[in-house]
Amino acid sequence: FFFKQKTAYEISACLVGSEMCIRDRYYAEVLDNMYILHANWFFKMMWAIVSPFINKRTRDKVKVIDEIERLKDTFDVDCLLREHGGTSDYVYTYTPTEPIQVEEAKINN
Repeated sequence: FFFKQKTAYEISACLVGSEMCIRDRYYAEVLDNMYILHANWFFKMMWAIVSPFINKRTRDKVKVIDEIERLKDTFDVDCLLREHGGTSDYVYTYTPTEPIQVEEAKINN
């Protein structure tokens, strides 16, 4: 999976820690590897703080990559997007759904 990079202001420390704890606790066997391309300084700092608390097996599955060329060591060129040095023209589209309206519960005294 490739996620677009967020800025330091869009990622909070609790979000990084919470996401990794959930992934570690419930999805450790499901995750094969997670590749993080061009992580900014904030993510690297948070990873350095959070990673010692994550199970080693899960921690070893997270690969922080600074050079696009290293992606070709793992992925076939035809599976990588052109912006990542590959030949794929795949375009991911996401159509947001309408938020679910939740009615407030009325408490009778």
